[in-house]
Amino acid sequence: MDLRELYYLNALAEEQSISKAAERLYIAQASLSQFLRQFEAQLGSPIFVRTNKGIRPTPSGKVFLSHAKHILKEYQQAQQEFWDNENTVGGTVFFGVSSFRGSYVIPPILKKFYDQNPRATINIYEGNSMNLVEKIREGELDLALSAYPIVSTEGIQMEYLYRDEVLLVATKDHPILQQARMDETGRLRVSMEEVTRHECTLSGKDTMLGHLIRSAFGAYGLRLKSKHGNITAAFAASMARVGLALAFTYRSCIVEEPDVVYLSLGSQGLYLRLALLSPTTDYRSKATLALTKLLREELSGKNADKKTPSPSSQINEGAL
Repeated sequence: MDLRELYYLNALAEEQSISKAAERLYIAQASLSQFLRQFEAQLGSPIFVRTNKGIRPTPSGKVFLSHAKHILKEYQQAQQEFWDNENTVGGTVFFGVSSFRGSYVIPPILKKFYDQNPRATINIYEGNSMNLVEKIREGELDLALSAYPIVSTEGIQMEYLYRDEVLLVATKDHPILQQARMDETGRLRVSMEEVTRHECTLSGKDTMLGHLIRSAFGAYGLRLKSKHGNITAAFAASMARVGLALAFTYRSCIVEEPDVVYLSLGSQGLYLRLALLSPTTDYRSKATLALTKLLREELSGKNADKKTPSPSSQINEGAL
C-alpha cells in the first residue's frame, strides 16, 4: 500500500460516495471505481458495501479503514515534525471553517499566510460547527474556527476570538426601514418584534445561523414569517439584496451594495461567538502555530468584546 491509496481510501470512507470522493480527489470516477475493485480483489474481501445511496464500510472494512486512517495521521505528523526540525514552516495544516463565513473572512488571511510561509499548505475542510468539533476531537483537523460555546470540550483546546453580529438584510425601499432607528453609534436598529411582521427567508434549522435566529426569536415568544426555511445563508442573503423578503447574515459577511442596508436587531444586538479549536495534544506543528497566530491577530480585533464570555448561552445578547 502506498500513500496515494491511503488518501483514496480515507476519502471514500469520509464521503461514502465514489462520485463525491472522486470529485474531492480530482480524479475520474471511473478511475477511483477501478482502484477500489482492484484493491478489494488484492485483499480478497470487500471493504465497502455498495448501496443505491452510495457506499458504506463492511464490519471488517471499518477495522481496516481505522488502521489506514491511523497510518495516514502518523505519516502526516512525521512530515510535520520533519519540517519543524528543519526549522522551516512547511507541511500541511488541516483547517476547518464554515462555508458561509469562510468564503468572506478566510481568503485574505490565507493570502497573508502563504506570503509569509510559502512552503506550507493549508488543506481546508468546510462544515458546520458540530461537524468541525467532531473532526477536531477525532484529530482529523489541526485547527478550526467554530461557534462558541460547544457542548463538550473533551479532547479539545479552545481559545475565544471574537463575536460576530447577526444583521438583518433589507433593500432601502423595504417598509421595515420606516420603523428603523439610528443609535448613538450610527447603526440602524429595528426591534425583533417588528421583524416578525414581514416575510423572511431563513437558512436551515441544522445550520448555526438558522438555529440561532429561531432560538433568539423563540426566546421572546416570537415567530417569523417564512416561505423558504431551508436554503443556504448565502442564498437567503442574496435574495434579500434584490428585495425578495428579508434575510439574516453576519457582519463579517456583508456585501456592500448601494441599495442594500444592514440593520442590528434589538437595542443590544444579536451575536454569535467564535473560537479557535484544536485537538488536545502535546505536539502542534510550526505551520499550525503560525496560522493560529495569524488568525488571532486578524480576527480578535474585530470587536471590543475581547473578554471571554460565559459559555452559558449562545443567544443572551438579544433584546426586543
